[in-house]
Amino acid sequence: MSAAAPALTSRQFAFIGAAVLAAVLAHAPHLPLVIMVLVLALVAASWLRHRRGDIALPGWGKLALIAVFALVLVAQYRSVIGREPGSALACAMLASKLLETRTRRDALAAIRFASFTLMSALPFATSLAFTRAT
Repeated sequence: MSAAAPALTSRQFAFIGAAVLAAVLAHAPHLPLVIMVLVLALVAASWLRHRRGDIALPGWGKLALIAVFALVLVAQYRSVIGREPGSALACAMLASKLLETRTRRDALAAIRFASFTLMSALPFATSLAFTRAT
């Protein structure tokens, strides 16, 4: 067995959080306020958890978050299938991934997922200014 992977430093986590926040904010113009508030609250909770050095969220807590986001998505869109609910789900999953990011491997996965989430905002705004900004 190999040794446990070293935890991310505060600076490394701040860069990961900034990447996640940038990807989520690209979706802000078309996400309902309730979903945006939940996603931003999850990003803030992730930052606080990392800053305080808290233990990881237990499995039942993650399941509860998934259930809350699924219920909110169905209440807002009446489905989880489609462009708008899909992008909202991607933002929620990205924020949830940040909540469990502890090691370099987790950070790389979060960066890759943030890149995908950022690119999924492009079909909503096809202007050159938006494309250059993202």
